[in-house]
Amino acid sequence: MGKSLLAHALVHRFVSTSAIARNAPCPCGSGRRYKDCHGALGNVAMATVARSVAPPPTDASAGAAINAIDALLRQAEESFARGELAVAEATWQEVLSLDPGHPEALFHLGNRLRERGEHEAAIDYFERALERAPGHPGVLNNLGLALEARGDAQRAERCYREVLAAQPQHADALANLANVLSVREAFDETVAVYEKLFTIRRDLPAAVWIRRAMAQNRTQDIAGAIDSYREVARLDPDALQVYLHLGTLYIQQRSFAEADTALRRALELDPGNRYALSQLAHTRQQRCAWDGLAELFARLRQSLESEDANTEFPVLPFAILAMPLSPLAQLRAAQRWARTIAKGPLPPRPTVRRGPRERLRVAFVTANMHDHPTMHLSLEFWEKIDRARLEMFAYSLRRHDDNPFERRARTAFEHFADVSKEPAARIALRIREDRIAILLDRI
Repeated sequence: MGKSLLAHALVHRFVSTSAIARNAPCPCGSGRRYKDCHGALGNVAMATVARSVAPPPTDASAGAAINAIDALLRQAEESFARGELAVAEATWQEVLSLDPGHPEALFHLGNRLRERGEHEAAIDYFERALERAPGHPGVLNNLGLALEARGDAQRAERCYREVLAAQPQHADALANLANVLSVREAFDETVAVYEKLFTIRRDLPAAVWIRRAMAQNRTQDIAGAIDSYREVARLDPDALQVYLHLGTLYIQQRSFAEADTALRRALELDPGNRYALSQLAHTRQQRCAWDGLAELFARLRQSLESEDANTEFPVLPFAILAMPLSPLAQLRAAQRWARTIAKGPLPPRPTVRRGPRERLRVAFVTANMHDHPTMHLSLEFWEKIDRARLEMFAYSLRRHDDNPFERRARTAFEHFADVSKEPAARIALRIREDRIAILLDRI
């Protein structure tokens, strides 16, 4: 069969190939022309499939039909390249009138349906294309995207994994699989998949770097997350949230000078940002950099005491406990922060019933099993708890690193669980299953 347009064979959530001229720069950011990058890969892939599925021309009429289809596909490609999407779509429909199971036409029409949000119809077209082109990576990849959009993440994940089983370096399937894994909070595997993706390609859009940074942060790879966010800042110098994330991560690393720079940039982009104001004030306190600190406190006080409760970036209430702010400001900071956490109705409180000889189960949840002020205060307290009356549990939100404080804490509890890799919902379920009667959130 003649030259094929499979621009969408490598469509993924961060590259849109709608109406891309073949000599235009590829939207993936590689710097190459579209026809030499994603377009060329797509052309080779579908041309191979088309040749493998085309019926042999046993007579003149069959040969004429194949030539007619070939001509229509070229017309559709030219119309698509000119941005005449309706004309291209009508031409692909004409191909189907000659060959109802033609995989390329089904594929392109499926893409058009998916882009319009008609996901059920798109899924049907992709599945019909796979009947004649089984296992084709471009079709499977976009079927996965349509399934995701419909809310069927499990089937979408299977599509991406099937692509990668045949083509382990398929960049789009890697990116899409990483996104699915991130949504279901399988962060260790998410990071591993991104590592494979970034080994193949690093010229990726900012959104992919952000998702990678978020997964690295959740696996407590703070240095890796910082590197990813710095690349986002290079790609998009005006991305406000990136500087907020960088400031937060630098503070976790106690790199306060770098945090100061990131937070000041955030305030340049959004001068009234409460989160940036509070974190910058905290950073200045840590550095004993007193210049301008009183002004930061005044701005925070005025912002927090205002009646405006709606904000996308609330103040971190723990940081301002050490700041000269009014009780009203402290209260409103806590209330606004709590609203970002409790976004829906809480499940009913579990009822814990003890047997006649069973001890009361008490648990601590903490991310500070290391050299931290509260850890110095807590260790001996835990060790002196009366085990005859209380059965003690600990859930560590910090990844095990075998530091001396954690080693001593482990001996103070009968039950010690590292839940740093588990999603919040799973941690909550585990605590319920352990029948904890009293749970203390140790900062």
